[in-house]
Amino acid sequence: QELHMEFDKVVVGDNPVIAAEEVWETFVSLTQKHVLPLDKEYSPPRLDPSGDTTFISMATYRDENCPNTLTEAFKHADKPEGLHVGLVEQNCYSNCRTGVQKDLSIGLAPPDVDCVKTFCEGEMGQYCNHLRILRINESESLGPAMARYFASKLWNGESYFMQIDAHMFFAEKWDMELKKMMTLAERPNPVITNYPPPQGGHWQRSIGLRMCE
Repeated sequence: QELHMEFDKVVVGDNPVIAAEEVWETFVSLTQKHVLPLDKEYSPPRLDPSGDTTFISMATYRDENCPNTLTEAFKHADKPEGLHVGLVEQNCYSNCRTGVQKDLSIGLAPPDVDCVKTFCEGEMGQYCNHLRILRINESESLGPAMARYFASKLWNGESYFMQIDAHMFFAEKWDMELKKMMTLAERPNPVITNYPPPQGGHWQRSIGLRMCE
């Protein structure tokens, strides 16, 4: 709240460069004041010695696809019992409005889809207790970078860490395939990254897009 109050004081005038600098300085100052002290006190959990658990870090902003993403992850995993999700849900819960429409208007809207509730009532609801949730009112969102930072703090020592968006589909046994890739990398701490293909097409059972060879 303090950060948003400070942002309200920043007046965007004729020189947007100065305004941008003021916004950044305000953000850095309040982050150093409120977030860094907590981060220094944060004690990372002990790594799971089994080497067979996966943490999914996920931030969602008013995304109706979020429940399906969770369902896909557990439904298509080789070992869904080893999955744990850290979810930062940034939603509107009351007195909601739409984004800017094609005609540049903004209208009233119902509350956003409750990702956790919808998932837990669905076909993979038996894994509801595998979710760790931080709920943030969308009006208090600080953007995707901070949301992903918050989600990372929900990690509890799982062997593998994966960060994704809230609108994803999963290949069969995706967790097993990624673990194989980690082994084949022959490096102590490899990072596997990919730009996912768009919805539709024939990406299932294909090599997929590659960022490098």
